[in-house]
Amino acid sequence: MKFIRYGGLNAIKQKHYKTGENKTFHNPPVRKGFYAFPYPYIDKFLLTATNKPGHISNKSEWLKDDNNDKVKCIDFYNENWDIRKKWIKYLKYKKIKISNIYCIDNFIAFYKKPKIFDYNGLIWHHLDLNQYFIIKNSGEWSLSTMDNYIKLLKLEKHKRLNELNKINGKITGIIDPFKGPGLTFSVDELEVFIEKI
Repeated sequence: MKFIRYGGLNAIKQKHYKTGENKTFHNPPVRKGFYAFPYPYIDKFLLTATNKPGHISNKSEWLKDDNNDKVKCIDFYNENWDIRKKWIKYLKYKKIKISNIYCIDNFIAFYKKPKIFDYNGLIWHHLDLNQYFIIKNSGEWSLSTMDNYIKLLKLEKHKRLNELNKINGKITGIIDPFKGPGLTFSVDELEVFIEKI
């Protein structure tokens, strides 16, 4: 199955790993590994905890001008928070998507091109609709084989699509409850954790 991730594909020691009952939805299930999403979904809000350039995840870098100086947010945006024209041309030249740009610590940074990769091993996820498909649990995470994870993902999509139909009646054209026009569900629950590839 294909997955997508901003950052490297090496297992990372997770500093916010916890044992015991104090785990939250976003604490990793094990001490080492990395977060990803099933392709083509991604929730950029979940990237913000580790999006400062120089972080071990290696998902972002500073935008630098022709003099190799970091670009200040105040120089990048005008008073209406629109990107100045010269920077739009510069981003196009550098092949950086505007949607990957953000301001942090008064400077402009951007997410590097995400990695899309195939993976077929055991996978941690939040889709625990059927305990039969689960090997074990850790906090709010469940571990499954890839075959069972794919079954759970299909079940989750079907369940969410039924919920949308109940809210709006029969929805014409929406075949994916996590992607498409109009009302859709947040993809944050689709986040996965992979120990190693």
